Amino acid sequence: MAMLRGLDQRLTLRQLRAVAAIAEAGSLLGAAQAIGVSQPALTRTLSDLETLFRVTLFERHARGTSPTEFGVALVETARRILTEVAELETRFSSIALRGGSELRVGTLPSAGAGLMPGTLVKLTETMPSLDIQLVQGRLHELLPSLRTGSIEMLIGRLYPTNDDEEFSRCVLYDEPFSLLVRAGHPLMDCAMAPSIDALRRFRFILPTDNQRMAGEIEAWFADFGMTPDQTLRTNASATMRELLLAGDDILPLPALMVAGDIIRGTIQVLKVPISPLARPGGLLLRRGVPLSEAARSLLKVLRTQIRVLAEAGFVAIR
Repeated sequence: MAMLRGLDQRLTLRQLRAVAAIAEAGSLLGAAQAIGVSQPALTRTLSDLETLFRVTLFERHARGTSPTEFGVALVETARRILTEVAELETRFSSIALRGGSELRVGTLPSAGAGLMPGTLVKLTETMPSLDIQLVQGRLHELLPSLRTGSIEMLIGRLYPTNDDEEFSRCVLYDEPFSLLVRAGHPLMDCAMAPSIDALRRFRFILPTDNQRMAGEIEAWFADFGMTPDQTLRTNASATMRELLLAGDDILPLPALMVAGDIIRGTIQVLKVPISPLARPGGLLLRRGVPLSEAARSLLKVLRTQIRVLAEAGFVAIR
């Protein structure tokens, strides 16, 4: 391979961000979704890089992509450079006047629906000039943005990751599963908790098999010998909610995800003889990177909101 020259003038941050995203997602489609570009555009970017280096950076296979030895070297360098750029952004933010500060936060679905609305309302009361950008998605979609500093923290269910050297975890609460039904559901008429046989007479709305939550729910059911006879699966939380409100289905989810509906009385929690499954939630942060003033303010308000939700029974404080 001929010696490469002038890379400092030919490589771009956009290309480095693309390489890091492909390595994280393990597929071109997943990477494109994570960084908000089309798959054809990401494919062209990768092709341009492989032409520049005159090597294959990622092997394509049926399950997605995997980096070659050259690809691993480039990915490691890309991550270091993107981290340095993100740290520069953080330093500039801390130097800027408080009134012009900005905060970008990532959330997983349950925290985004049940924890963040009240938190953001209270935060903007104390920091009215703060520019807040809330990005919601799944863990694999948000990790690349956290790694590069595009978001400053990730809030929600703390799923295990293989990135303990890069990220630190701050456990703040537990968000156990509940069995949710619409107000006036037939099972709510029972003075006592319904039996497993009574539960089996109704259809269960479940996450799709490719969602982490699906495996947790199935393990939870297995602990007390519950196998639903009728199921409907979807990966859309909005669809789950509408199906629940429209009929007699049962939805196993963290009550935090529909906290507003429960407070308004449109959705209720079934009393069932099922022990809660510990599901720790909190913050995922870049290790060794100090939080901005805005992020520290958010964390303070977040802790207060968690206490409010714990008193209402939606979460348990750690």
